[in-house]
Amino acid sequence: GSPGKPKAVVVEHVGLVNRVDWLQSRFPLRQDVVLHKTFYGFGVSEWEVFWPLLHGGVMAIAGRDGKDADYVVNLCAALGGTRIFAVPSQRELLAEVGRSDKVTHIFSAGEALMTGLCSSLHDSFSNAAVVNLYGPTEGDMTYFIASREPVDEDVPVPAGWCIQNSRVVILRDNGDACDIGE
Repeated sequence: GSPGKPKAVVVEHVGLVNRVDWLQSRFPLRQDVVLHKTFYGFGVSEWEVFWPLLHGGVMAIAGRDGKDADYVVNLCAALGGTRIFAVPSQRELLAEVGRSDKVTHIFSAGEALMTGLCSSLHDSFSNAAVVNLYGPTEGDMTYFIASREPVDEDVPVPAGWCIQNSRVVILRDNGDACDIGE
């Protein structure tokens, strides 16, 4: 879990299949290299493994230094890595050390993504779209592609739109669903 304490949450097969199918339909892999660097017990690792294996991409497996941003950027350059999933502990480090025009997508998950950091990532990875993924490990539900436009204020990137076969309901304090626009 985000605070470092495992949640022991079951990720059902149907949810994983839905997420991987959605990733492929929205951000198709062709001859892309997905860098697998996330610990197997963390939900993001499932996308890093199954997406390229099921859809004809290449899964490049990082070594023990997979948490080191310099290593990740150099590995992407060496292997032609085009897709990176960045958890909170790596996003800022990647923005600081990254310089790659080969990376096409940086997928952010794990906690709030701020617009200022998106600008830094866009500066470092000139051809990359920064995609904010939001939702619990057991049911990721929304995404938002961060703008390349400069921002005046550093604010959270929106949670965005529902992925396929998902819906989001916002509840009031009493548990009743809010109306649209409320």
